[in-house]
Amino acid sequence: MRESLTLLPEESAIIDNLRLRLATVGVIPNRSELLRAGILALKDLDAKVLDELLGKVPKLKPGRPS
Repeated sequence: MRESLTLLPEESAIIDNLRLRLATVGVIPNRSELLRAGILALKDLDAKVLDELLGKVPKLKPGRPS
């Protein structure tokens, strides 16, 4: 399923950094694979831990930037 999402430049840079870290061990995932791995890591977290993480995520205005 194709989805669209908005990332801050800092978040995009984190994804790029994670891809580079993985390249050092011979794994070069695309951005989608890395985000899907993150979803798998989040799915089993305790609700309180997940809430704490979400508290660190900046809120963005919905919709496309103008």
